[in-house]
Amino acid sequence: MYYNRLNKLELMMRGCLTTLIYNKALTIGSNVSDTGRVITIMSTDVDGAAEAGQMLHEAWAKFFELVIGVILLVREIKWLAPLPFVIIIFCSQISRYVAQNIRSRQKGWSTATQRRISALSSILMSMKSVKALGVSDAMMKYVDRLRQDEIKSANNVRYMNAVYNASANALGIFAPALTLVVFAIVARLQGSQMDVSTAFTTVAILALVTEPANMIMTIVPKAFATSANFERIQAYLLEPSRIDQRQISSRLSDVPTTDRIEAAVDIDGVTIKSPSANESLLQNIELRLRRGSITACSGAVGSGKSILAKAILGEIVPSEGKITITSTSIGFCDQQAWLPTGKVKQIICGFSTVIDEERYEAAVHACCLDHDLSTFPDGDNTIVGSRGINLSGGQRQRLVRYQHCVCAGRK
Repeated sequence: MYYNRLNKLELMMRGCLTTLIYNKALTIGSNVSDTGRVITIMSTDVDGAAEAGQMLHEAWAKFFELVIGVILLVREIKWLAPLPFVIIIFCSQISRYVAQNIRSRQKGWSTATQRRISALSSILMSMKSVKALGVSDAMMKYVDRLRQDEIKSANNVRYMNAVYNASANALGIFAPALTLVVFAIVARLQGSQMDVSTAFTTVAILALVTEPANMIMTIVPKAFATSANFERIQAYLLEPSRIDQRQISSRLSDVPTTDRIEAAVDIDGVTIKSPSANESLLQNIELRLRRGSITACSGAVGSGKSILAKAILGEIVPSEGKITITSTSIGFCDQQAWLPTGKVKQIICGFSTVIDEERYEAAVHACCLDHDLSTFPDGDNTIVGSRGINLSGGQRQRLVRYQHCVCAGRK
């Protein structure tokens, strides 16, 4: 029953922490989001943090068990009872050394794991480009170096684990033997002998003392390592969330009367600065987008075109000015289109069970996707693969635009 409750507690902590991290990943700004970091926290750090409940209950239970064992040991061997604690104190110093050094090494290991997962995720998501550029061998060597660095960091943690395991096991091996030897010597000097019943009783009681003491010394370094996991989780959860400062108005009352109904987006004196360099990326932007209009934004590389688009989406907060929109439902086709794994038709319709076939066919023609569907082996039942790896770059972009057209009809 006890271990059943512990497993339930660990499962609850794992589920709660994973949900918190997932919700944070949905609200954090896209400019600070790191997929590899989220994956590492959800796997390595959550696994370590989920053991905190078990360590907490084991610690207080073993403490009371240790106290009871000491009382019984004093009744059996009198003033020799403190002898096992000499070894316990010696082993606790080793445990203290491990506790002081394992936290930084645990953080280093988690950071190395995060770097490897981030790089590997980026490579796997761009595998077609990696093969086309002929850099497969270079990427393999790069990932191998990251893996070697991770193994070196892991070895530091494993070394500390081996040290405190050795000290903890030494307690159970040497404490009973040393106590019995000293007790036998003292009994011989006093002209008496240690009988078998006393010896077996002492060994049994020593097991009640050394086992909880061993467990407590094992828990202490683990608790420090777990605190490092909690610190990484807390640091991520305390990252600033995305703040949507856009104003939503159905009529855009700030624009002239003749344009109120037609205006969809109004940008008034917007200035966007870089958070690191404190320099203006866009300055004093005045822009009004009307419903049904087509607006082209052109400029040199790095001039701020994507920044302007993300500001309209609310992903970037302007330092000055205001952005007014009529609806938060805005379709956006990024430079690197994101597509979930599934069939073409499922992706387009958002995995909805209700499909407007008439609008679906109209959107196919409007987005020039009918030719692409005719070339697919299974038409709109073709599986696009992870992040649309089975499609070309243009097909992925058209598929995302197509999705926006179909989804817009359900708004």
